[in-house]
Amino acid sequence: LESLWLRGGFPDSFLAHSEADSFAYRRNFIRTYLERDVPQFGPRIPAQTLERLWTMLAHNQAGLLNASRLAANLSVSAPTISSYVDLLVDLLLI
Repeated sequence: LESLWLRGGFPDSFLAHSEADSFAYRRNFIRTYLERDVPQFGPRIPAQTLERLWTMLAHNQAGLLNASRLAANLSVSAPTISSYVDLLVDLLLI
């Protein structure tokens, strides 16, 4: 059960021979999703910016969303952060 919790349910990640292989699979999956799939559903957002936002949101999972603080860290406006978050919600990523 712990392995499922840490590696997730994708077969290639869960059944990988090592933690490093599992992590590489998940990292590549996220990168592919952000670089190729997300742009098909919304405005063109740099994948690196979206990945940084996603990471910041993950670290703030128990707190209130402070769009102004996130915006300052990403050098964009608070309304831009709100639209990025809305896109992630629409795509069921958060």
